[in-house]
Amino acid sequence: MAFAIRRRPRPATTEPTTDGVGTPGVDRTTDDAAVERTDAGAGGASRSRLAAARGAWAVGSFMTTIARLVRLVAGIVALIIVVAIVLAVVKANPSNAIVGDIHDAGRWLAGPFKGMFTIHGHARGTLALNWGIAALVYLVVGSLIARLIIRAAPTGLSPATIRSRRQRGVPPAAPVA
Repeated sequence: MAFAIRRRPRPATTEPTTDGVGTPGVDRTTDDAAVERTDAGAGGASRSRLAAARGAWAVGSFMTTIARLVRLVAGIVALIIVVAIVLAVVKANPSNAIVGDIHDAGRWLAGPFKGMFTIHGHARGTLALNWGIAALVYLVVGSLIARLIIRAAPTGLSPATIRSRRQRGVPPAAPVA
């Protein structure tokens, strides 16, 4: 979604202006429509559309980064739970500080799934089943949230794409939203 503010063109004038350095220059016209036609080229986009495309790209890039962080956090949570499952199944020493901390973190993260299923006579199997479901749910929900964030992200043209199109002589048309 790219939005641009449209301005009414000012009437063309021929007043002495200064160049970018501040020295008096030659008489120039200040017709905005002529400037936009020059910037747009043959069938290209105007400056405001290019700016909107760049802005959309920046917002989309930020939202993609947020989606990647959501996926990363979901993956780390699932990894902690899976490591806790493995340590419980192989009967790691629970009095060890590292094993105890990982098991406590796994127990806290898989708390809502406690007692979901029961395998009679197999406490470790029950723990592995319930916590495994918790790890799977974290991965699936994290992936769905990340996908929704990416789908909501606007698309646009990156500055590198605009530069390369200009160098090749292709008009930098704004993307279709």
